[in-house]
Amino acid sequence: MRLYALYNRSRRIMLVVVSCYVLEIFAMIAMLVMANLTSGTDNQPTPGLTFCTNVDVSNTFYVFWLPLLAYESLLCFLAIRAGIKWSGEGSAQIKSNSRLWDVLVRGNVIYFLA
Repeated sequence: MRLYALYNRSRRIMLVVVSCYVLEIFAMIAMLVMANLTSGTDNQPTPGLTFCTNVDVSNTFYVFWLPLLAYESLLCFLAIRAGIKWSGEGSAQIKSNSRLWDVLVRGNVIYFLA
C-alpha cells in the first residue's frame, strides 16, 4: 500500500505489484510441491531420536528463495525510483508534504534492505 501511495494511487503500479506477488506465490508453491514429491521422510533420522524430517532433499532447494528475492528486489527498486523521482523534480504538492514522502520512501527502502 505504501508503494501505491508513493506512485499517486497508480493502477498500473498496483497491477504490477499484485501480479508479481501472485506469480511469486505460485512459483514457491510449485517448488515446495516438487521438493516434497522427490524427497523422502524419516521418523528416526538418528538412532534414539524420534521426530519427522525430510531426507534426500535436492541440493538445489535454495532456488526456493529466488522468487521471494526477486519480488522484494522489485519492491525495493520501485521505492528507490519513487524517492529519486521525488527528490529530482517533485511537484509543488509533493514538496509541501515532504515529511510524509520522506517517511514513506525511507520506511520502504529500510524495510526492503533490512
